[in-house]
Amino acid sequence: MIKFEIGSTTSGHTADVVRDDNHADGIPNKPYGIAAYTHPMVHHVNNNIIASNDSYGPDLNQNISAGGTPLLIHNGGDSAGWSASTISGTWDFVSTDQANSGAQSIDASGTVGGAEALFNRDSGAITFGNYESLSGSIYLSSWSLQGDKDVSLRFRLAGTNVSNELNLSEYISTITLNAWQNFSIGLSDFAIVGTTLDQLVVKTIDIGAGQAPNYYLDDIQFEETGAPAIFKMAPNSGQRVAARGLELTLVDALNPTATDGASYGYSYNKILNVNELQNGIIFRWYRKNKLRFSGNVKNLFDFLNLPGSRIVTSVSDSTNTMLKIRFDFTTEIELLGSENDRIEIVIRDDLSGLLKFRATLIADLITSVIEDVID
Repeated sequence: MIKFEIGSTTSGHTADVVRDDNHADGIPNKPYGIAAYTHPMVHHVNNNIIASNDSYGPDLNQNISAGGTPLLIHNGGDSAGWSASTISGTWDFVSTDQANSGAQSIDASGTVGGAEALFNRDSGAITFGNYESLSGSIYLSSWSLQGDKDVSLRFRLAGTNVSNELNLSEYISTITLNAWQNFSIGLSDFAIVGTTLDQLVVKTIDIGAGQAPNYYLDDIQFEETGAPAIFKMAPNSGQRVAARGLELTLVDALNPTATDGASYGYSYNKILNVNELQNGIIFRWYRKNKLRFSGNVKNLFDFLNLPGSRIVTSVSDSTNTMLKIRFDFTTEIELLGSENDRIEIVIRDDLSGLLKFRATLIADLITSVIEDVID
């Protein structure tokens, strides 16, 4: 008799020879054999992740509205701000084609890839520590889905870059066309070096196929208060999770009035009892620190217009109402802690009117069978 073993090189376990008399299939004295079955190569264990912010914890119903005295950079020349000039490309700094406020705006619809505009504070540098955010408005008349398209912002001091270059696509909805939308960027996102600055550079990014973005800018200014609050959902370092969806739970003082007994009785242009937001809630997904998706929500219609969205729970005691909205992802989104993958919710308005607002990423922790054996 020749003997051999089938075993693992890591755990030391070996396969055994058995006879399954319960499944002999009518064969008398069925011979012994090797029991064969398989393990999945990975295990999925439920590991939901609650959206959280370092300052506010899990509560998204914060008042993140701009306040104090703003410092105007440029509003299309409707009032005095920083001087505007062309570094490259074709810009119109006093266009009357579109305007978010007043009668004029900055027309960048004729720019192509690499075109840059400079806004300079002629009266001298400012101490940016006196401000929390940069706000403004943008009007997109077209935004190609082909190639790499964007509008970037960066700060300089006397011609030298002193900040990161940020892409506006991370702070707006690039699928919202022919309408003004506001943006608000925390100055901490720019990672500004030093304490002063005196220039803002706007650049049109147009790489690859498709036409350059056509857009207008208006009401660009620094805000003393109102830095956006970013709530993150991300795996820990070394973890790997598969996200299947996102659930939002909102509570407000509201008695919905449905007339037909079947509908929910909510206003499409509100969020429960909160009026339509001025800036909107940004939902964005990063893979390897690169933006893969960004959407902006201002009201209930926007919530339910996102792919895979639905109302799963609506409960009211005739005084307060709880609403749960779920977004089912078309395919699982894999997030790696080692790659800084994450999903973020950015609050930029006063949501303190809501009694409760929390978000949970529906996800599984993925572990490898091989890793389990080694561990």
